[in-house]
Amino acid sequence: MSYSLSEFVTDVNESLTRDSGPAGREQVRANLERLLAEPDFIAHIRGLDIAEGVKVLHKEKGLGYLILAHATREGAGRHAPHNHGASWAIYGQVTNHTDMTEWERVNAGGDKAELKVARAYRLTPGQAGIYQNGAIHSVENEPGTRIIRITGVDLDTIERERFDPATGQVSKLVKTA
Repeated sequence: MSYSLSEFVTDVNESLTRDSGPAGREQVRANLERLLAEPDFIAHIRGLDIAEGVKVLHKEKGLGYLILAHATREGAGRHAPHNHGASWAIYGQVTNHTDMTEWERVNAGGDKAELKVARAYRLTPGQAGIYQNGAIHSVENEPGTRIIRITGVDLDTIERERFDPATGQVSKLVKTA
């Protein structure tokens, strides 16, 4: 029996309504892996024309989360260490792979950040990873990579941070909406 995007959305709503914290998000991550095992869903995502790099698959008004399909374009596959501010994110691998690095901030706050690598690993098709509120991570993938990303809120509406590990510079990514 196949598992559809609409069934996934129902399960996400139930999980996050029961527990909007880490345990509920873990259920969402596990169900995303279940969805990523569905050949029809994968074929659909591979067939999407994602000219701008991202396509909204679902926006849940009540709970505020978004389900996005991303396609890495030429030259856009490396993202500096960053966080999602007050939001969480779940990345699910559709095609190719994504090298993920989780970073730990050694110093407390301020304009300069001293970061050290806490964990580095590769997401391969069918795998999903969670990044809780404020978690610093970086992403690297090759052109043509497709991922599904679920965010707790529309990230364009909240303040986030980007980090330069070489200089310690912290840049605020200011909300646009």
